[in-house]
Amino acid sequence: MTATLTRRVATLDEHGRGALVEEPVPDLEPGHVLVRLRATMISAGTQLAGVRELRAGAAPPLKDRRRLGYQAAGEVIDVGKSVRRLQPGQRVACFGSGALHTNLAVVPQNLCAVLPEGVSFDDASGMNLVLTAMHAIRRADAHLGEYLLVVGLGVVGQLAAQFARAAGLYVMGWDSLPHRRQIARKFSADAVADPSQDDLLPRCAAFTDDLGFDAAVMAIGGDGTQALEQVKRVMKVSPDGHAMGSLVMVGGLVTQSRWGAGMGNLDVRSAARTGPGYHDPAWERGETDYPPVFVRWTTQTSMRTALRMIADQRIRIAPLITHRFRLDDIEQAIDQLMREPDRTLGVVLTPTDE
Repeated sequence: MTATLTRRVATLDEHGRGALVEEPVPDLEPGHVLVRLRATMISAGTQLAGVRELRAGAAPPLKDRRRLGYQAAGEVIDVGKSVRRLQPGQRVACFGSGALHTNLAVVPQNLCAVLPEGVSFDDASGMNLVLTAMHAIRRADAHLGEYLLVVGLGVVGQLAAQFARAAGLYVMGWDSLPHRRQIARKFSADAVADPSQDDLLPRCAAFTDDLGFDAAVMAIGGDGTQALEQVKRVMKVSPDGHAMGSLVMVGGLVTQSRWGAGMGNLDVRSAARTGPGYHDPAWERGETDYPPVFVRWTTQTSMRTALRMIADQRIRIAPLITHRFRLDDIEQAIDQLMREPDRTLGVVLTPTDE
């Protein structure tokens, strides 16, 4: 079926401008499904990395167009051989390298999950970011009633805060942008602060009842050295004066720090992507699986749980979507993210072939 189809795909040109290109739809290989997309969400941190520099001429032009996107939602319209869990007509969330900003996507079956009743395409369009946040909270290994700090209240940070609160943690969020703090205070966090302006030590001491944070998630990019130093000062401290607790790096930040006594006994962890399974081609196609008794939370089981939590409104996506554009308006969508980052969070694109 796909051999005769074409699709429109959002790309960045050599100067960082958004544009659509038309191309053949990839072959429907075994273990894959063909999805007519109804909503896709832009992940500004990774998809638009370097765009400002490209547009300002501060970086060399791209040699090839950069195809954009890796998370979406839509309807299954065909399935490849060996696909047993999905069938045409089902509404699904999907992600991965096949889930581009496009109207037709070919995606491995284990990177798709059926939408529960009441979950909209918009709600399911950012599944990669949802699972990234969920995985970060699991990596934090924090427990009911403990205090967790989230640094950076972009989409991943907001979602991490929501998952933490759903798990019974008390959450404070830091961000220098007022709009993000307002959203977090209403939907994601128990308290917020501006790390560039506020006196953090007394505010954090009051929030944690003078105990310090048990865990922190750093969901920021760029130079995070100063932020790391700020976080170290508000973590819980042992009687011998060493900072303790878990510190999870989920953003693409770069830091410099002195280890040993300089880091105390903090348990520093990286949280990469969405958990086990993603980027294992045989697993993605459904050719193999990890025994649940040993790997309780694969990317697939996490995706189904996240969608259930969205359906139950334990996790809320709608407040994080600040703008919607047609797929045809990809350049305007990127402009919005570049022009008003202080007022823009989730940006959803809607294919226009309906």
